[in-house]
Amino acid sequence: MTFCVAGVNPSSVEQSHFDQIPNPIFQLAVPFYLDPLTRASVRDMVRSIAKYSGATLDEDCFDLLSAEYGGHPYLIRLACSEVLRSLGEMPVDRKVKISKDNFSSLKDRIAIRLTQPIKDILLSLVWWYPDEYELLCLLADGDVSFVQDFLASEPEKASRFARYGLLEADNAAFAIKELRSFLVKSGEEYKGSISPFTRGDLPLECLPDEPDIADLSALFESRTKIEYALRKLLMIVLNYRFAFDDLKVASAICSALPNNGQKVQLFVGRPPKEAVNELYLSDLKPIFVRNWDNFSAYFGIKPDRFEMNIDTINIARRFEAHTKPVTEKDFENFQNSYSWLRTQLQKVPGLMNMPMSAGAS
Repeated sequence: MTFCVAGVNPSSVEQSHFDQIPNPIFQLAVPFYLDPLTRASVRDMVRSIAKYSGATLDEDCFDLLSAEYGGHPYLIRLACSEVLRSLGEMPVDRKVKISKDNFSSLKDRIAIRLTQPIKDILLSLVWWYPDEYELLCLLADGDVSFVQDFLASEPEKASRFARYGLLEADNAAFAIKELRSFLVKSGEEYKGSISPFTRGDLPLECLPDEPDIADLSALFESRTKIEYALRKLLMIVLNYRFAFDDLKVASAICSALPNNGQKVQLFVGRPPKEAVNELYLSDLKPIFVRNWDNFSAYFGIKPDRFEMNIDTINIARRFEAHTKPVTEKDFENFQNSYSWLRTQLQKVPGLMNMPMSAGAS
């Protein structure tokens, strides 16, 4: 028998009992903890994101990100996102240089953006490991000697901190610097807002609204089929228009993209049928519109309705991608847009079921 339990709270394999009830998988499951990203991995991740955003980072930025956020990928991505937001609209003819000063000048804004993820990281400690949470609060307040002595006598607790990526493995320093700042400012207040409630009694106002999984699944299924069919139609039509000349097809696609300088690299040394899969749904709209004389037979003389429905399903993507609750009215609007696009795409026999390689080679 093989089973897997995945999540951010390892108590399911670390606790021998729950409310005096034996834990059936205690000492049976082998816990595996994801290591924090190394500096090299942080660099690779951030550079790949920045490449599509039209930015480049100085090398010392990767040192700062690794040191400040302990190799935590989500926190690093949020910090970078806040810096990119502050730059406004990015130019298309050149790369924007980002330095450590950009991150330093936005330290307060980044801290606000990280508040909820920091709370999420600490939530399990407040509920399941209150002693460890108290130790972190003491450490944040500067009582380093006491905490070091205590961890020396309780190596399992020190190991737990290291496994969670909260403290550095060889000392009692915070691996995530913003974690210390949060505990200094709001550690006791946060504990007080959570600890009076049992794990099943947390008041609803403290929790995000619960989405309807069936609705999100339906939106995801519809988007996947429509978006896939749009990519296939794009490649079929442009390939026939340019006699299957990859260079001309790639040129027609790249010239239509608003961020031409950022996206054109996707098509260098690769067949368009592969590179087109790297484009976002929002990237497909200007390509169709720019070549509308080739697509009007499928979607109408003017592109207005096509653009409106693409914009609508791009909004729908945000709901199912971020598990946001969908109102009945929004769900109906999204499905109407999917239905209209599906009807137009079905004008091409078999398109909704045709593999990508067909007509796209």
